[in-house]
Amino acid sequence: SNHRSLDQQLLNVLEEARRLDTFIPWTQVFADAAITGTIAARRGYQMAKTAVAGPGGISRILFIDEIGRASRDVIESLHLGRQIEQAGNRMIGASDRFDSNEPDAKLKLFIYAFLHDMFVDQLRKKVKRGMRDAFSRGKNIGKPAVGYKLIPVTDNHGRPIHDSEGRIARERVIDQEAAGHVREACESYADGGKSRGHIGRLFNRKEVGGIRTWDAGSIRQLLERATYRGVEFYEMTHRVTDPVTGGVKIKKRPESEWLRREVPHLRIISDELGERVDARLARSRAAYARNKGADRASRTELHHKTLVRPVCGACHKPMWLGRSGRYASYVCLDGRDGKNGCTSGGYKAARIIDDAVLDHLRDVVFSQEFVAEVTAGANRFLAEQPSVVAADPKPLDAAIRKKEAAIRVITTKLDEADGSTDLGAIFEKVSQMENELKELKAHRLALADKATAAVPPPMTLEEVTALMGDLRELLNDDPQAAAPVLAKLTGPVVVIQEPVEGSKRPVWMARFTLDAVAVMLVLAKKRHCPTTGAWEFLNTRGWTMPNHQKARLSPVPKYQQITGEAVKMRDAGSALHTIARAIDTSWWTVRDALAFADTGSRPKTKPQKKPTRHLGPIKYKVIAAEVVRLREEEQMSFDRIAERLGASQGTVTRAYDHLRPEAVRTAAATGDIPSRGKYRHLSPGQLAEIERLLREGRPDFSVAAAVGCGKSSVHRERQRLGLVKAPGPKNI
Repeated sequence: SNHRSLDQQLLNVLEEARRLDTFIPWTQVFADAAITGTIAARRGYQMAKTAVAGPGGISRILFIDEIGRASRDVIESLHLGRQIEQAGNRMIGASDRFDSNEPDAKLKLFIYAFLHDMFVDQLRKKVKRGMRDAFSRGKNIGKPAVGYKLIPVTDNHGRPIHDSEGRIARERVIDQEAAGHVREACESYADGGKSRGHIGRLFNRKEVGGIRTWDAGSIRQLLERATYRGVEFYEMTHRVTDPVTGGVKIKKRPESEWLRREVPHLRIISDELGERVDARLARSRAAYARNKGADRASRTELHHKTLVRPVCGACHKPMWLGRSGRYASYVCLDGRDGKNGCTSGGYKAARIIDDAVLDHLRDVVFSQEFVAEVTAGANRFLAEQPSVVAADPKPLDAAIRKKEAAIRVITTKLDEADGSTDLGAIFEKVSQMENELKELKAHRLALADKATAAVPPPMTLEEVTALMGDLRELLNDDPQAAAPVLAKLTGPVVVIQEPVEGSKRPVWMARFTLDAVAVMLVLAKKRHCPTTGAWEFLNTRGWTMPNHQKARLSPVPKYQQITGEAVKMRDAGSALHTIARAIDTSWWTVRDALAFADTGSRPKTKPQKKPTRHLGPIKYKVIAAEVVRLREEEQMSFDRIAERLGASQGTVTRAYDHLRPEAVRTAAATGDIPSRGKYRHLSPGQLAEIERLLREGRPDFSVAAAVGCGKSSVHRERQRLGLVKAPGPKNI
């Protein structure tokens, strides 16, 4: 606390050494700054201890300011005195006048060491007492966490308020920018399926909180922080420090010893989101626990690396990633080892399973027939639901009020009772009546739960089709977000090996049952769709439309997958590049698909080369947001956008199509040119100047000359503004 403390101690030591006519070379001056004296693992202290208590034939003297500066631990102080005595050396205290050569040195050493040790213990108790009092009064007792900031406290006149020590008082408030990152982390972990390591890498790229040291452990602390939920705890843990090594262990206190305070003004996330975060953290702890039960969660289910985690069709156990990396493959452990009668053998690439299931879903789920079937079935179920009238709760409410009034009458009479009255029977009667009141309230709550809401109106085909579009985009997302949704849609994906006529080996097949209700409810809630109530009604009523599917697990080339869609777009008159943009693939893949559809010829395969690793993000994805802004807000042409961003026009249009794919898909299906918004050659400043001059009544040619544009551009602006053209001079 005193930055001059080391200088003052050194002066005391040098004066004492001069008094004893002893020279201290500068190389033999040792000190420790900002390190507690309660531990022995201090660099300066250990160097001084070695110099005076180590082997050597030279008599040495250890000068210290006082015993407490050597150590504030009784055992360490006595140990130091013994080592100096055994080495035949001497220890002198400059301020407390301690001298190890005096007859009563051992007694003084023990007393001084004991007093310093007791002083530290009392100081700790005083600090803890002050911290507890500050916590109970709502004061800030630590550095604000990510999501908060400190601002000066001001009075009614806007002047800063100072505390008792003259410093400006500060209060903790929510930092909206950082709080947005906190909410994003919680939502990504609870709902998006992101891992803590993934969120940490994202935080490091964004430098959240001004640091780049985020990892899985610090993200876990962020997710568990109670302050974000409007409550704070103190003394949840305590430190246990080894006085010799300085090692620190954090031990958790019993929950009954925690101090708690409500801070609703610091709430950042809702209780519902906090519960979802806690639920996933609990699953994570169960998956990584040492003592794992039979029903524990799997790590692969917690952190999805693939879209589909198949189930073995022979033993009905989840398959494991037998190989990871670029060629990740699934295998049944029992089948591989021949255990438990499992007959499933061999590995199947995870990419093949994912592609086969997704391709089958594209052909079935995203077809108009399936959407129409789901819509018709759901509306038919809604139409068949009778309108149930809830029971009248008034009799129960009257009984509850009557019982509460009777309890109040008895408790009021207790105040008038004298010492001779036997209160035992009265207390027993009140307890009985309170139990009856609880039963009545529970019955009332159950009656409210049984109250049936009105049957929602039927859904339209357009509304369901829009949700299917959201499902398509979600399934194209990363596995962390898409895998949980896909699992709800397909249920368990059972992988079996079936013999096929004409094939020497059995063929891998995947069986699953489609259930769109749960997935549609999730998508409708995300986009706040009006059909949310209908899907929730269907889900709570247990309506399902089981649709058993079967997909062959064989690798299908990309060009063969898109053949049908590419042919339809080409027949509609779409160009090769337009089709590629609509299907989100390369133009040469579309070329191979069309050639395969026309002639049945397959492209010549080239020898596989080691894939080149792409360094950095893809350019068109990086500039996509800026391209859309310049196109839609500033209405710039793609040529000008390309010139400003230093990219080609093709990269710029591809970036626009990346965030606005609807235009290119519609154009590819009809054979038209994609409509990518309007643009103007003139800048906003020029357009404002044209409007000002036109409203002044100046003719078009004069405005064009003043602004530096064409007369036709001025004429178009006049028509857009609805201004009447000023009459020109008549010919004489």
